[in-house]
Amino acid sequence: MFSEQSSGNTVVWEFYVDFFNSPNKQIRQLKNQVQGVLSESGVRDRSFWKWLAKVPAEVEEVLKKMPLQETSRICILMSLRLLEGILKEKEALKVELIRVGKPFRAQVELLMSIRGVTPLLALAFLAEVGDINRFSSLRKLYSYLGVVPSVRSSGDKTRTGHINRKSRALARTIFTQAIPHLANSSPLLKQFYRDLVNRKGFGRARIAVLRKVFGIMRRMLLSNTPYSWLESALYEKKLRAYERDLKKMNEKQEAA
Repeated sequence: MFSEQSSGNTVVWEFYVDFFNSPNKQIRQLKNQVQGVLSESGVRDRSFWKWLAKVPAEVEEVLKKMPLQETSRICILMSLRLLEGILKEKEALKVELIRVGKPFRAQVELLMSIRGVTPLLALAFLAEVGDINRFSSLRKLYSYLGVVPSVRSSGDKTRTGHINRKSRALARTIFTQAIPHLANSSPLLKQFYRDLVNRKGFGRARIAVLRKVFGIMRRMLLSNTPYSWLESALYEKKLRAYERDLKKMNEKQEAA
């Protein structure tokens, strides 16, 4: 685990969160800008919008053949070029972070057996918690990761409030973005999430799912066993992608 250098690794991953969230917002904005210009120009095919965002380098010739005003064409190209640059830098950051986490490959691959958990999410969790054995109970882990509500007592009255945002936010921040996948990682978790959304809304349901997932990850690490609802085909696909990222990292090191 990250036991000996926990604080240093956590700092690295806090930097990762800052850089990860900021580009994601920019990416959404740029995609929305392209979508807006195309929509105003009468192009409302969503599959075409998605294609443009995926292959910005091939777009210029395609746009020349479309009945667009020159101003619209320039705006789309500018947005897509910015998008392409951000995606390249983000990929480079991803490779570097995987390099930092290479010593923990076994634990990463174990946690990846959960649908929705990528190598970066697994590494973020490991960096955040350090040595999982130091948490003698789930309650202590939940409190540390900031996924339990604050409790206030006054006289004989006890009030349950919002989650404690003064606690660690790294894993909570990153994993929140993967909630749709995590909630679909098992039939039981899927039903649990749906029921809670109906009763208490999306906010509380998301935090409840994170508690469940963090508890499952703790048990997996302590027992060294994969996820009970592991999807073999999906898991093998994720492992191959992780292997490719490690290979990229090695090639980058050899070229340096």
